Parts: sequence; C-alpha cells; structure tokens
Amino acid sequence: GAKHEHFQLQNVKVHGMNDNKVLATLRYDAKVKATGKAYNAQAAHLWTLNDEGKIIAFQQFVDTKKLADSEV
Repeated sequence: GAKHEHFQLQNVKVHGMNDNKVLATLRYDAKVKATGKAYNAQAAHLWTLNDEGKIIAFQQFVDTKKLADSEV
C-alpha cells in the first residue's frame, strides 16, 4: 500500500468450493505514486482452510502485465 496513491478492492465476490477451498474474484483499482499511472486489474484469490477454518494456503492470480505497466 505504501507505493500506491490509492488502492481499492472492487467487485469482490466469494465463491465457496469443495475441499476446504474458497475462491474470491475481484478487481484492484489503484494508482502508483512513483509513476502516477493507474490500473484496474482483475484478480482471483484462492484460499485453502484447515478443518478449524484457519488459512493454510493462499494463491493469487492477477493480470501482472497491468501491474508491471503501471510501474514504468
């Protein structure tokens, strides 16, 4: 967050899955301080929980080109 002028999550949708997994689809809406460039990138977060409901794994899928283009 420190490198962003603003950073917001938009359109967050949570999708329950099998095998203690939860998928969240969302968009990052942000502006990088150093370049002044904004981006709106689609992302997905895949969470794996143990039987007590604690997070044991996390994987992010995001449009890395949009993020990289905003930093140059």
